[in-house]
Amino acid sequence: MFPKRTMPRAMTAAGVAIFMAVLPMNARASEAGAGMSGHMEAESSHMGGEAMHEDDHAGGSKVIGRPGDPSKVDEVIRVDLSSYAFSPDSIKVRPGETIRFVLTNKTDLLHEFNIGTSPMHAEHRKEMLEMMQSGMLTPTGMAPASPGASGAGMMKHDDPNSQLVDPGTTRELVWQFPTKQPENGPLLFSCNIPGHAAAGMTGTFTFTSG
Repeated sequence: MFPKRTMPRAMTAAGVAIFMAVLPMNARASEAGAGMSGHMEAESSHMGGEAMHEDDHAGGSKVIGRPGDPSKVDEVIRVDLSSYAFSPDSIKVRPGETIRFVLTNKTDLLHEFNIGTSPMHAEHRKEMLEMMQSGMLTPTGMAPASPGASGAGMMKHDDPNSQLVDPGTTRELVWQFPTKQPENGPLLFSCNIPGHAAAGMTGTFTFTSG
């Protein structure tokens, strides 16, 4: 048998002292790591929630449809945007079809064509009001973004279910409709620039079987 090796008492005591000093540090590091992991998980969950909210607000959910494939358009519908009115103000759609909307603004004011439900339009009108109050939005167009803008200046009007149409111009929006009307109310189109919907600039989509 090999002789048993022993460590001098002084060295053993020093080793114990080092071990006891390192242990709390390791524990703190472990706690900090767990805290950081939890923070990252919470942050990830928060970001995921925001992404879901943005997806719903942007019209990416199945409730109101999705951006359509321009190469697979089933129908082209022309919509004139006049002074606080759409023409036509009622549009028939087939479940699941893709429509290219050709939007012509015949006025000297900025208008919007936005697809959504009543709650979505109500929420968007609040945002548009904030944009106008901040100076980002004017009665005739979007104000140029200033360098280093923050807060309200970071807001954008880039939802895929919406199109801003400058005075005297024509824009297009390609949209694939859902297979049925949303359960929380009819699918509508609206101009959510402050005061325009209240003046009558709204319209309704009617789902047909043929």
